[in-house]
Amino acid sequence: MICEREESVPSSDFRVLMRITAIIVGLPLVLCIGWCAVSEALLMRDWEMADQTIDDIWTIEKALEVYAVENLRYPIAISTWSELEAILVPRYVESLPEHDAWGTRFVVHSSDTGDSYEIVSFGKDRRPGERTGGDSDDLARDIVSRTGWLYQWPRDPTVWP
Repeated sequence: MICEREESVPSSDFRVLMRITAIIVGLPLVLCIGWCAVSEALLMRDWEMADQTIDDIWTIEKALEVYAVENLRYPIAISTWSELEAILVPRYVESLPEHDAWGTRFVVHSSDTGDSYEIVSFGKDRRPGERTGGDSDDLARDIVSRTGWLYQWPRDPTVWP
């Protein structure tokens, strides 16, 4: 005697229920993964802009250092971009980056004695902020250089703990 095994085929209601469950469980997971990928891409874009801004600050610093070697001091009492540009271009540098990577003009100041200067980018938020110094995970924070040293800067997100 041959024994036939009857296989149960899920009913169409059960299949519909399984599909709905898969959508309910899977959709948030897919959205979360997608959002994480977009979020990471935006973070890396912002970091690249901050990194470019730091490179531009270094370009300005190099010109100021060459000026200081030749004049034994930094420019005196500079408070506007046009004053700095008139002193440094074209003798000390061919051109100066006037804006940070977010399109905001750099802010520059030098002391009345010519012994120090400050270069500031307002960062991602394009607004002046606190200048407490050091590194930070906050890419909207100002990026500040004081007389050749980064005083305040964003931390590289690829090495965040």
